[in-house]
Amino acid sequence: MKEKIDVLYLVDNSIESLGGEQESVKILLNGISKDYKVGIVQPGMVFKKNPKIKYFELTKKERLKHVIKNPFLFLYYINKVRKIIKNHKPKIIHTQSQASFFIVSFLMKIKLINKKHILVHTDRGLNSKYNTFIKRRFYNGFKKTNTLITTTKFNKEQWSNDLIKRNINVEYEVIENTAGKMFEFYDKEKKRNYDKFTVSFAGRYAKWKNWPLAFKITSKLHKKFNGKISVQMSIAVNSEKQRLEVKEIFQKFYDKMNNSFSGFINLNLEQMDDFYYNSDIFILTSNRNTESFGRTLVEAMSRKNVVLTTNAGGSVEVVNDDNKVFQSSDEFVSKVESYFNDIPNLRMEQQEVLNDVRRRYSLKNNLDKHLELYNRLKSIKGEI
Repeated sequence: MKEKIDVLYLVDNSIESLGGEQESVKILLNGISKDYKVGIVQPGMVFKKNPKIKYFELTKKERLKHVIKNPFLFLYYINKVRKIIKNHKPKIIHTQSQASFFIVSFLMKIKLINKKHILVHTDRGLNSKYNTFIKRRFYNGFKKTNTLITTTKFNKEQWSNDLIKRNINVEYEVIENTAGKMFEFYDKEKKRNYDKFTVSFAGRYAKWKNWPLAFKITSKLHKKFNGKISVQMSIAVNSEKQRLEVKEIFQKFYDKMNNSFSGFINLNLEQMDDFYYNSDIFILTSNRNTESFGRTLVEAMSRKNVVLTTNAGGSVEVVNDDNKVFQSSDEFVSKVESYFNDIPNLRMEQQEVLNDVRRRYSLKNNLDKHLELYNRLKSIKGEI
């Protein structure tokens, strides 16, 4: 008989690909493996492995959406998931992404995996972003789900209001994201000097991230301050086409702003750490109700950045200050100007931000809440 696994995680994207979800899952895997036997099912290969974790690398493709395009490969993937669950008999199956959740809940529905498995799903998206087709898949899946985890109260309330109308009962947990072990310690020696005031933007090259607003803010900051304020951007891309588009945009700012602009593509986590240390203010420009959380905000806060955001959903909850939520480029520029003209106040708020992130979004907070949930769930239902 195969070795039993206590908690089996399933993801849609390789944990070695870039993204906040992937970093959050790695944090969870490494933290929980100290107390439970854990495994992870994923597309793509893992090259840096933790010996305490069982890895199931089902395809060479890094993203499940690419697997789905080939019906035969997708059916192979689903069958492999079924066999892994059957052989390793995880007490708790914890899906971290949509397609993985749909696969497991479907296998439960058609009784190809035991109903005694406890299904937990973390929604890292946002209820209001899903279209009708996707929501119907969720509704069917939640009928087989024990616990729905959201990263903000904002998203929990959206799901709760939605599911009540459909008489679907699940247990809810709010477990906030964390920036991870690297961001737990603040090195004051690494924080840049205040000789150059710097504003930062970071995120994926996705339409809903509203990069045009970030570019507009950047242009207006340059026009207003004529090089006295620096801007840096870090953008994650997942195709050569995107890389070329971003490089072209960056070049325009280099030509216009000279040494006052820095643009980066696909920085790793260690490089992002330096990126945040080299910054005073971080701005998230995502469209309305598109952010379930906003992990970059927590990373920036961990490096003493005052954070500003649009009314993007969960990010407002993370920022936790209505005076730092704006919509127009002029509003953002005006707020940046107020900090530029009052550095003592900026430094005071930066310390407050660091204290806040340590209190609300620590690694311990995230892992303790997951362990508390798992400890409670493992006592229900019978042996598998």
